[in-house]
Amino acid sequence: NRGIQLYDGAVLYLSTAYMTDSDGMSYPDGIEPDEMVDTTFRNYGTEDDPVIQAAVEWLYAESDC
Repeated sequence: NRGIQLYDGAVLYLSTAYMTDSDGMSYPDGIEPDEMVDTTFRNYGTEDDPVIQAAVEWLYAESDC
């Protein structure tokens, strides 16, 4: 949490966060994905979800998975 002093003397406490990768590198503006996958909410969370399909394909392509 971060306190921000307002002009009237009040303090606004705001939760803030940074994305951090497995090497400890922080990204205050977020992390760009390696691959963009178009999706619609009609298939969200189902076996037909293109995001899930892309993730499964990526996992199968990894030798350690």
